[in-house]
Amino acid sequence: MNRPLQQLYTIAWCMSIMNMSANFSDWLPSYFRQKYTESITQELKLPTHGKVVYQHQRGAITIETWNKPTGMLYIQKEALSPETVGKIKVQQKKIDGQLNLTVEQPGHDTIVTTRLVLPAGTNAEITVTECGDITATNSSRSCSLSTKSGAITITTTKIGNIEARSEEGSIIVTGDEFGSTSSLLLTALQGGVFLTLPASINARLDAKTQRAAITSDILVTLDPLTLLLTKQGWKEAMLHIQGILGEGGGPITIDALGKVVITPQAVG
Repeated sequence: MNRPLQQLYTIAWCMSIMNMSANFSDWLPSYFRQKYTESITQELKLPTHGKVVYQHQRGAITIETWNKPTGMLYIQKEALSPETVGKIKVQQKKIDGQLNLTVEQPGHDTIVTTRLVLPAGTNAEITVTECGDITATNSSRSCSLSTKSGAITITTTKIGNIEARSEEGSIIVTGDEFGSTSSLLLTALQGGVFLTLPASINARLDAKTQRAAITSDILVTLDPLTLLLTKQGWKEAMLHIQGILGEGGGPITIDALGKVVITPQAVG
């Protein structure tokens, strides 16, 4: 090959490589591509003992409470372009003592990481419609937590009225006090449920698992049960436990695909 033609081929090859490099990020998986972020901080003015309803599509949520009359919303937005980050918006709407917060997330690659701080005594309803873990610390007196794909972890001094549902993930609840008006309604469609409760708890237990075991290191007084004393009959009976913890009290209702484990709080 003569030298001018070789130079021409070299130039064409270099241009093709440059063109590939320019478009390289377009076909890279999203987790390798550059991320753009932006933060939102909003003060939330709530009526006493009001309710907050929060919803977003993708990303983790942390809920906390404090002894202040107002709440705070902290959001970290993430997307693959600055234009998309700018399109992630928080819509606020107040209706009869209820504050509705909805995050609009365009596209499928946007992530919203949320920290929600609420006045103690505020009722809360938190929903992740696609994927994201939910973590609640010192949860509100009444809260409903739901995620399509993710774990739910609740750690609180006093258990109020808690409802938690995960379609693809486990639920973990740790509480120091369970009163006569307390209640737990926990549903893990593709995971397990793990409870750490006061050793002296008084509660009514109704626990079901589809394919694993139900174990408790707190004594359970079982309801009267009629069954065939066969291996299959005993196995089926152990998939659905009904009875009382202590002297009975508020309801603990569990429906899980995987294991259900109840352990007592460590003393001291």
